[in-house]
Amino acid sequence: MTQTTVDLALANIALGKERFAARAAKNMEVLAIREGRWEEVAPGFFPPDLPEPMVANFIDVAARASAEMIAPLPSFSCSNPNMSTDAARKAADKRTKVVSHYVTHSDLGAQHNMAGDHIDSYGFTTYIVEPDWEARTPCIYVESALGAIYGLDRRGRTIWYARCFRRSIDELKFEYPEYATVWSDARHTGASTVELIMYYGQDRDMLLVPELELELHNVENPLGRCRAVVVEAPKTGNNPRGAYDDSIWIQLARAKFGNLTMQIAQDVADAPTAVPDDVQNFETGPNAIIKTANPRDVHKVDLSVPNQPFAELQNLSNELRTGARYSELRDGNTDASIITGKGVQALLAGSDNRIKALQGRIAAALSDVIAMCLEMDEILWGAREKSVSGLQDGAPFEMKYKPAKDIAGNYTCSVSYGLTAGLDPNRALVFLLQLQTAGNLSRDTVMRQLPFDLNVTEELKKIYVENIRDALMGGMAALPQAIPAMAMQGADPTELLVKASAVIQALQKGASIEDAVEKAFPPAPPPPEIPAEQQPPAAGGAVPPPGSPAGPGGTPASDLLMAMAGTGPTGAPNLSFNVSRRKPV
Repeated sequence: MTQTTVDLALANIALGKERFAARAAKNMEVLAIREGRWEEVAPGFFPPDLPEPMVANFIDVAARASAEMIAPLPSFSCSNPNMSTDAARKAADKRTKVVSHYVTHSDLGAQHNMAGDHIDSYGFTTYIVEPDWEARTPCIYVESALGAIYGLDRRGRTIWYARCFRRSIDELKFEYPEYATVWSDARHTGASTVELIMYYGQDRDMLLVPELELELHNVENPLGRCRAVVVEAPKTGNNPRGAYDDSIWIQLARAKFGNLTMQIAQDVADAPTAVPDDVQNFETGPNAIIKTANPRDVHKVDLSVPNQPFAELQNLSNELRTGARYSELRDGNTDASIITGKGVQALLAGSDNRIKALQGRIAAALSDVIAMCLEMDEILWGAREKSVSGLQDGAPFEMKYKPAKDIAGNYTCSVSYGLTAGLDPNRALVFLLQLQTAGNLSRDTVMRQLPFDLNVTEELKKIYVENIRDALMGGMAALPQAIPAMAMQGADPTELLVKASAVIQALQKGASIEDAVEKAFPPAPPPPEIPAEQQPPAAGGAVPPPGSPAGPGGTPASDLLMAMAGTGPTGAPNLSFNVSRRKPV
């Protein structure tokens, strides 16, 4: 590996700027359109009387909607080569919780909206792993694609990454007071800002000010590889393209047609009034009075408005949606039913393959990012025992770990968006329920694929408890229905009524159904044990086991309890219990 020097870094930056010049210019155009600075992209394109567009900023709306679909984080899961032992599963679960701590500490969920926005709008996004020396843990940052240049090897791995931006000299005076003389000299030349370049190499990280030939930072990279991971959208040439590169001028044309439509409406409203020759003077405005002998000849001049502008405006709207691959289904503009074949097609159209493709690339990049975090944690703080907390599957946790022992060189982490990649939450839920109903997925798998955090193990326990409680409550509700049958058989239902009342009173006092039933229906006491010497001898001199009833002649008897339930000719319930005791042969 070639050692990174300032000269090598500046050479890479110069080459990258030349290569990314067209990409950077297009990115700035897309940004200007999204921020409403249309005049910068097309000076003089709009008439002076209508300088602002009269249509919605479609590119910004589509970009925000796509970013929100890409933004949800995938699931992170660590595993060991041999997961058959309990110790291996516990170690893998511990590393998974460590990874969850990295994600929570980095607030990656809040940053990920920008990652989805930039890879969709500008063609790529970047993750950078930085050490948080105060918290003693790795931290993940999402970098802006604006002003970024980079180099990749043939396998798509990031070799170096740089981001160029301008900063005010007055700000730099406060951040780097040790270079006060340099800043003052730059101020005397009339400059108010300077270009800064943050460079990440394989062995060195630098912060350079090329205009002043100044190195603000030049430190060693502890990982020995570039700590930036660039994620590119699918591309056909050397540079990736944003989703809206070809839609800029379509939106400008649509905005101009919108302005012209407004102008046509204004011209129609301001059309002159035709009056007969006998009218010399007349008022204008609302409720104006015109005195004439020929009132039928008073009318507005008919300005015929052609339909072509309105038709062209609709055509441009369709072209925008086609270029941005933004379906009308996202806006709810469909009357399709989910039952009909047309509804199925509409449902499939909602699964945007572009979103799924971008999420797949992000998942692959995050796997490398998490591996970098684990490696950094072990290298920088390997011998230190750390206490971390976070969320895993929607449940909070807190634990202690030592990187050298619990990571131990295993940096693998599986990152997946699951079965519902590319689907919005509503369609994802329908898709999962259909698979579960068809018997192709288990309840556990469906719950793990839901588009929100959930502790599946604990939730399944709660579901089982609720099912048993519902069954117990149903049994208690059906118990009084046996009272008429008991009365017809001559049995006394008083005890049953007392126990049912006890359950109701316990529930009114806040007791759970299981505690109320357990208290109202205690288990029957075991029968008293008869000493062996007091039991009559069995046939052949054998002594019956304790608790066995003796039949005639001292032979142990077998009891048979029979319960018969049915209905009489009139439909009345009939319940009977019989005990048969027979002497074995």
